[in-house]
Amino acid sequence: LRSPACCSPPRRQRINPKDSTHGWMKLQGQVRRDDFANFDVKGAIRELGIEHLVDMTGHLPHSQTLSAMAEADALVVLHTPGAKGVVPAKLYEYLATGKPILALADTDADVAWVLRSTGISHETAGFGDPRLVEGAVIRIVTAIRSNLTRPGEPDKLAQFTRAGLARTLAGHLEDMVQAHAAGKGLSVPAVR
Repeated sequence: LRSPACCSPPRRQRINPKDSTHGWMKLQGQVRRDDFANFDVKGAIRELGIEHLVDMTGHLPHSQTLSAMAEADALVVLHTPGAKGVVPAKLYEYLATGKPILALADTDADVAWVLRSTGISHETAGFGDPRLVEGAVIRIVTAIRSNLTRPGEPDKLAQFTRAGLARTLAGHLEDMVQAHAAGKGLSVPAVR
């Protein structure tokens, strides 16, 4: 997340710090200033007056992280703007939970493509416009509160498991070996 400040103005208008009905957010893992391009996450939380709504858990062992994901109402993936061909491993763990996913990522990035391909409930919004981020948050919270979320389609999700990705890779390698053996030369299949 290169500019978390993009989310601040609408939240400042919408969140009453004394009203806890908005729920709360758990930021799990290490939150360091340099991870956020010198943006002071903790300072922004203080400035918004929402310290009581944000739990900064810190680093947990992987097994506890997986349990926390399973207990969450929704999961947030933060993706670096412009890194369109990169899919963070965390997204695959999120998919396995069947929980709704809020992706703060470019809408034409592979992260968005993976989410669309699975049928899982999700919202994707880029960082450039705080109103788009706010709208995505509102839509995903509304879907959760209305019990309108989808865990994704098992056959579509299966293609993004380690086993599914390994099968796809093995199939491409087998096709290339057979083409080479038939004298057709090597060709690299398109990923999508």
